[in-house]
Amino acid sequence: MVAPLTETYAQALAGWQDLQAPPEALAVARLGFTDCAGVMLAGRAEDAVRCLRSYVQAQGGQGRARLVSGADRVGMVQAGLVNATAAHALDYDDFAFSNHPSAILVPVVLAAADAAGGVSGRCMAMAYLLGYEVWSDLMLREPDLYYDRGWHPTSVLGPIGAAAAACVVLGLDAERTRHALALAASDSGGVFENFGTMAKPYHGGRAAAAGLNAAALAVAGLAASPTALEGRRGLMRALSP
Repeated sequence: MVAPLTETYAQALAGWQDLQAPPEALAVARLGFTDCAGVMLAGRAEDAVRCLRSYVQAQGGQGRARLVSGADRVGMVQAGLVNATAAHALDYDDFAFSNHPSAILVPVVLAAADAAGGVSGRCMAMAYLLGYEVWSDLMLREPDLYYDRGWHPTSVLGPIGAAAAACVVLGLDAERTRHALALAASDSGGVFENFGTMAKPYHGGRAAAAGLNAAALAVAGLAASPTALEGRRGLMRALSP
């Protein structure tokens, strides 16, 4: 079995305050937030975003998290769903390691920060960077291209990166972070056959919502496997049997 990824990530994420990001990394975070703000605003009137906003409004309920498409305040999971869909709607969001990281990570950090009642800029930057690190590390460990098997990498690994970022913002300890990552692994998915439809940008929104939901469930006490990522029947083996 490969290294215990789930626990390794959980320990690093829970101990983020002991980490120091180099200036180059902080520059990446600034660019990621700035670029994502632009594509979210540009995509907020797209059909897929309007559909999801209507869906969220029909669900009702109150929350602290803001929608890029209006003045509504909704739950953080709902905000992640709508805002990340907006960020991915026009396909101008940034691209790295065959994924679209900022379109998921930035809406997650913003929604979680709203839900938490506000956090420091350093916390938001570190959440983005550590979510990015977890996501890219998983992608680099994947020896085969997802495309040949129909998987959309952003929607497959996005929930894990999103959960990582959310855990930092929400201040989860290592145990609950481990559960959140494992729960996000069970929400992984998204296929290329849906490209060219409104489901494509929804993949981004779903990834953000899945990560936020996993963190919220972990806060509520829902437990999951400590080896959900690296285990014999975990996510990485399932993706590359």
